[in-house]
Amino acid sequence: MKNAPVFRLLGEKGFFLSEGVFWALFGGVAAALLGGLSSQVEASKTVPNQGILLTLRNAMLIGLGFGPLVGLLVGLLNGLFYGSWWNALNIGLVFLIGMGTVAFGIYGGVDVIQHYTLRVILWYRGHAPFIYFRFLNYAAERIFLQRVGGGYIFIHRLLLEHFAAMNETVAKSEGTIDAKAIEVN
Repeated sequence: MKNAPVFRLLGEKGFFLSEGVFWALFGGVAAALLGGLSSQVEASKTVPNQGILLTLRNAMLIGLGFGPLVGLLVGLLNGLFYGSWWNALNIGLVFLIGMGTVAFGIYGGVDVIQHYTLRVILWYRGHAPFIYFRFLNYAAERIFLQRVGGGYIFIHRLLLEHFAAMNETVAKSEGTIDAKAIEVN
């Protein structure tokens, strides 16, 4: 540490003071970068799965952009503060992977993972087809559903209520819910 350029320039007290200032500034810049970005998806979807694919794209771009930036910055400053460039490279790589993963998760990566995990579980248990939009298009061709942009709505409120009532009767017969707990409006 005593061979580090910043340590030689500032001395021991100045070194530790500058290190504290660095980490405070780093935290502020990281919070400003991550906090200033928007994680909302635009409302005009026209293709099935467009929303989740846009979320995946945004999460990848943020993760791949923020991770290397932080890794390079932390690695360079660690080398300047401590003088060991090999350790600085290792610490930079750790921050690159860690902060890139955190940024990916914050800006939609967790939502994408949850979405596809749910789809796999529903498909595996036989509750829904894996390629869901084909099923929805089939229902729209049979005039059960109407396609609106990238989504679907029931053609009539009575049809929605009929399918909802079917689900309740199946659940009652399987004993998964209490019949007294269901209130019908």
